[in-house]
Amino acid sequence: MDAPRRKIITVLTPNSEIAESYLDVWGREKAINPATRKALEQALGRARKPAKVKLAAGRCYEPELLAQGGRVWGFMVQLYGVRSKRNWGIGDFGDLRALVEFAASRGAAVVGVNPLHATQGSPYSPSSRLALNFLYLDVEAIPEYAQSAAAQRLVKTKAFQRKLEQLRKAPLVDYAGVAVLKLNVLGLIFKGAKPRVEKPGTFAIFEALREKHGGGWESWPREYRDPGSRAVRKFAKKNGHRVAFHEWVQRTARAQLDAVQRRAHELGMPIGLYVDLALGADRGGAEVWADREAYALEATCGAPPDEFNPKGQDWGLPPYSPRALRASGYRPFIELLRANMPAGGALRMDHVMALSRLWWIPRGAAVRPSADRGGYVHYPVDDLLAVLAAESRARKCIVVGEDLGTVSAELRIKLHDAGVLSYRPLFFEKTPDGELAPPSAYPRDALVCVSTHDLPTWRGYRVEHDLDQRDRVGLTVNAKKERQLRRTEIERLVRALEREGLDRSARSAHA
Repeated sequence: MDAPRRKIITVLTPNSEIAESYLDVWGREKAINPATRKALEQALGRARKPAKVKLAAGRCYEPELLAQGGRVWGFMVQLYGVRSKRNWGIGDFGDLRALVEFAASRGAAVVGVNPLHATQGSPYSPSSRLALNFLYLDVEAIPEYAQSAAAQRLVKTKAFQRKLEQLRKAPLVDYAGVAVLKLNVLGLIFKGAKPRVEKPGTFAIFEALREKHGGGWESWPREYRDPGSRAVRKFAKKNGHRVAFHEWVQRTARAQLDAVQRRAHELGMPIGLYVDLALGADRGGAEVWADREAYALEATCGAPPDEFNPKGQDWGLPPYSPRALRASGYRPFIELLRANMPAGGALRMDHVMALSRLWWIPRGAAVRPSADRGGYVHYPVDDLLAVLAAESRARKCIVVGEDLGTVSAELRIKLHDAGVLSYRPLFFEKTPDGELAPPSAYPRDALVCVSTHDLPTWRGYRVEHDLDQRDRVGLTVNAKKERQLRRTEIERLVRALEREGLDRSARSAHA
């Protein structure tokens, strides 16, 4: 069911950057505390003159297959959790290639993956969304590995093979252990190959600095906190070999990922890779260090209280400054899209509502930081959608917007008109009386799934595993009410499956 098309004009005054109130998920109006609004105004920073850029409204790319009413299917995988006989304890781009080949042989059109961003921790709190996580490299598939006798000797040793076996059998991914092995072998490959690396990027310089000083850039000596400083230039020149190594690692990882997408198209998959773009980056990481002016460092972003998170959410990520985006002609956003859109593939934008507004939580001393003590800050949604559509068409990349949570009717219309596909998990699709919606009620222009990365699995939802975990970490507000609500939801799920003549299995949920 397509949303109706109508023209909506929003007039923003300087004071309207911060909302005075909002409607929560239950439809109740909530006023923003005056002290919070004042703190957010300070976090927005100085007013800046918008850059003059030519932007035209348009639609995101849509493959002919979908434009003609066709449907496609595929599966999602958390790549780090994949185990194989040949990987080094973490799923890698070699495994992803094998998954693509398997998917193509079964008629799937798409294979989705978690964010592949460079990170020292969570994929959703990366060091940089402009770089890739080197742990996903298939080291033995690197062309120079075949020419590196030293690297091959190390890998073949009994100690190395014994460690590999331990990493493959570990119940959880041992990121630190995998990193040590891969960095050692990559170092030997690089030393033997001596590849020519010109004009290394800021991420490579950041990585070399992080190796020396550790932690995030805010803890570094002051002269290294500015990437344009004389001290940083001097460091990059003095440590040119190490900087070049990190640049080579990034280019090698990008080449392997791009090769997977080409393989998908060679096999006839109409989309291939469906990659996930995280909402933000770690404040102490490379992305923020390289472009501090683009971020509001005195705030974090998150979400107000809702039925899944009664205390609200603080994701700890500094948000883009809407003033900085306008002043730069949206350069940071454009660079972000170009670094993440697979050619001829699909991009999932985490929390797509951030194109219009984002829940900011001030960090200043005037307001005690708390996820439920934030406020909505508005963004230039029409401009950002115009940029998104243009980049989508240039890369022939489908865009899916994760539109879960508090989504205004106005934004849904704007996203639809811009050709951004909706994101519809089974758990959230309901009729006005609260029952689970039938398949016929889902919008055509949407990616549909049973669950998603930050919701419980089908089985976990039914056995209340997430509620048990919430109790353990102190996120429960009203245990009795939350348990009863879940049991009511499970009854609705069962009724919805029975209406379609299906049993209670995960297979039936997907069907």
